[in-house]
Amino acid sequence: MANDNNETYAILSIVFGVIGLIVAGVIFGILAIIFGALGRRSGNRKTLAIIGLILGIIDIVIVIIVMVWITTTLVQMGVFEPSGGTAPGFTGFGAVKPIEWACDASPGRTDTLTVSLINGAGGRITGVSMETDGVHADCNPDNVGAGDRTLCTVSGIECGADFSGNRFEATLIVDYVSPTDIPRTNTGTVWGAAD
Repeated sequence: MANDNNETYAILSIVFGVIGLIVAGVIFGILAIIFGALGRRSGNRKTLAIIGLILGIIDIVIVIIVMVWITTTLVQMGVFEPSGGTAPGFTGFGAVKPIEWACDASPGRTDTLTVSLINGAGGRITGVSMETDGVHADCNPDNVGAGDRTLCTVSGIECGADFSGNRFEATLIVDYVSPTDIPRTNTGTVWGAAD
């Protein structure tokens, strides 16, 4: 009697494994694995159980690959972004951080990167300057109180975005003199959608 059940499990395993290749791979793939494992005890149908087990695993792997592909495509299309484009962000930096930035990447013109930096150093900083891709940026003002902003603009660079809406990324080097008269350098990267 137990052997008959094991043979039934082996047959169900291969049936679910094949159905999982066509529709609902996760559900039928899991069933194929479960019944394949149970059906392996069958003497006559052991090979069918192993084939069903393998088909169940293939079903699940195919579903995972398809889900990764769909998710990657949707992320690249900006579907998960509230603005529908490349969400701005930054990494790195220290006490002086960017709070707003934009890259004007109009075709036929030199790109211009504008970055608003905020002083989080706890006191007045002086000599604020910024550099990206070896090009120096003018920062105005270069003497900034605690919690205040300065605006840095650099032209003649390549933001890495050919058209408005494309993603750009820029590595910034920010130099300043701290409230305790110590020269400091902050480095980080900003990114977002080109204007």
